[in-house]
Amino acid sequence: MGRQRNIKFVGTKANLIFYERKGGYYIRTKPVTVKQSRATHSSANNFGKASGLAKAIRLCAASILPFKPGRVLINSLNKNVYACLCNSNLTAAEALPFITGFEFNEKSKLAERFKIKIPIPVVNDEGIIVQLSAFNTKQQITAPAYTKKITLKIAAANINFKNPAVCSSNNVGLTIDYDNNSTAAQEINIPLTVTKGSLLLLMMALEYETHKNNFTKTVRDLRWMPAGIVNAVII
Repeated sequence: MGRQRNIKFVGTKANLIFYERKGGYYIRTKPVTVKQSRATHSSANNFGKASGLAKAIRLCAASILPFKPGRVLINSLNKNVYACLCNSNLTAAEALPFITGFEFNEKSKLAERFKIKIPIPVVNDEGIIVQLSAFNTKQQITAPAYTKKITLKIAAANINFKNPAVCSSNNVGLTIDYDNNSTAAQEINIPLTVTKGSLLLLMMALEYETHKNNFTKTVRDLRWMPAGIVNAVII
């Protein structure tokens, strides 16, 4: 560390750094390289990978999301995916922590509106099978006043774990009457190419249709636009 005598300059020039500290002005050279610890390097890798995976998830979810993701949602998803990658106990074919159950809309959480548990999808040669058990609509799905129909918008996505830019998705819709009758159990087939070692996602959004004074409309209030990740597994 050298001290500046005749000048008082703060900044950089070539490989020199000029700076002020406690009233004195000093000069030092830039380090040739910055060494990262193994933990720091691993953390940086996970952060970069999390950002790529989160971007792919948003892209695949766009087909069912009734709103454009804002900065808060983007940061929240990045944080959750990063937390998942930092978990050393990830196991194939088991629900991934932090990603499974992620809510796209904090103002209307899917887990609070849709109280029907959906198991991890079955994978076959043509795509995936979503198994939906029998349920009572009014008892297990919360809806706004005057709701007559609900559409379950379901999206499945396959994301390359090592190269998230390689991803594909497909979606289906299931419309049911909102009444006290039971909806029969069913299997929903979603065509999708699923590759081994990839991230498989099942996402859902609810769309409500109300009828009042002979007028039917689709609800566009964020308080009633739940959407989330139902299942996330490594195949």
